[in-house]
Amino acid sequence: MAATNRKIGEIRIPVPWGHVAAKTWGEPDDQLVLCVHGVMDNAGTFDRLIERLPSSFYYVCIDLPGHGKSTHFPPHLPIHTTDYLLVYREVTRHFDDRKFVLIGHSYGGQIGFMYAQIYPNHVKSLIMLDTLTSYPVPTDYFDVYMAERIEDHLRIANNLRSNRPPLYTREEALEKLITGRRSLKPMPTESAEALLTRAIEPAGDLYKFTTDQRLKNFINPLRDYSIDLPGHGRSSHFPPHLPVHTFNYIFVYKIIHRHFGRKLTILGHSYGGQIGFLFAQLYPECVAKLAMFDTISLFPVSTRNFKSAVRRAVEAHLELERKLAEGRRPAYTLEEALEKTWRGRSYAPISKEAAEALVERAVEPAGDGLYRFTLDQRVKNVINPLRDVRNILTVMKLNPVTCPVLIVLGTESTAQQILFSPLIQELKKRRNVRIKFAEGNHDVHNDKPELVAPHVLKFLALQSNKL
Repeated sequence: MAATNRKIGEIRIPVPWGHVAAKTWGEPDDQLVLCVHGVMDNAGTFDRLIERLPSSFYYVCIDLPGHGKSTHFPPHLPIHTTDYLLVYREVTRHFDDRKFVLIGHSYGGQIGFMYAQIYPNHVKSLIMLDTLTSYPVPTDYFDVYMAERIEDHLRIANNLRSNRPPLYTREEALEKLITGRRSLKPMPTESAEALLTRAIEPAGDLYKFTTDQRLKNFINPLRDYSIDLPGHGRSSHFPPHLPVHTFNYIFVYKIIHRHFGRKLTILGHSYGGQIGFLFAQLYPECVAKLAMFDTISLFPVSTRNFKSAVRRAVEAHLELERKLAEGRRPAYTLEEALEKTWRGRSYAPISKEAAEALVERAVEPAGDGLYRFTLDQRVKNVINPLRDVRNILTVMKLNPVTCPVLIVLGTESTAQQILFSPLIQELKKRRNVRIKFAEGNHDVHNDKPELVAPHVLKFLALQSNKL
């Protein structure tokens, strides 16, 4: 039975970038009920509902990061649905992985549904309020959707740098909540009042909304210069604490294009070529030519392995955060660092000469004649778009790369050639694509550049209409 005199409290759940704020109802020893709101709302959305629910449960109504009284996510990067999966996992760890009932409204329910797929042993039951699943992105709309998200993020980031947030009286802020919903009908005043307390903070005699503006644009599960991608070499790392997503690197490619202001010719090895191919799908007007070294596509996630793949990524990130918080980075002599680079490759050892070319940008002095690697450890756990081969093939057909493309594959790098056989067959049909082979493994461009250079020289010299 419902009770109006139950204990109401506020808690803060520590997370690496700050805290997740939550409003609680009831006694902590009772059955845990996690309540999660939708986009642009906050924990207050459940106030009027919980008043009518049984008092024998412990209701924890969180403000998702970027909402209410919770710390925003680290700045500068777009917000991804996977980031919120990480928040759910941080919250459940805080409660010692107790089984919980999950009540989710709108986007909160969508993430909850995905979490229940990935961690079925954590969720006792799931209540979804006016939602089913994350909105799908049709394959024939993929390029438009992703380009719009990237451009909107750049616009929002620019606005945040140049503008102060608008200020309102309390009455004006309440009116904005009432009339500013995405739904067709204005929100009732009582409902808006429940949200307002957690949605604004004082700014002198006026108020400003605490909502992270990036939430208007979150992303659902998409001369010669050599660049160090963020987290590699001499480039700055991405902001801390969140996983690294492939779409973050698409954002980097777009910033580079904007910096130079002209069409790019992209030479990309492995993951760099995979991002280049995706960038050329999304921004065909930005890419003049694309050369890919021993790579074909981002590695797929089969529908059968969806749960294990996402769960493994979330847990690996949490474990990595723990290690980074507890330990110092190891230091090596220059010879040891060279040996580690030389023999520690994922696919096969590279030549000493190839390793020397990498080590120069891969280490920094750590005192006493020792060195440490500058690599952002999160890049060992990059989260790719959750697509299987069938989806990748469909998107490739509907959103083809239209610029000239050269793909050079190592003869010994056979695993991906088998995995991506349908994609290779499709690419061979394209008049703008050339596929060549060079004797060697995944790093053939660095191990045996004399075998790869002739293909690249010929490709760069060709006029586009002669390919």
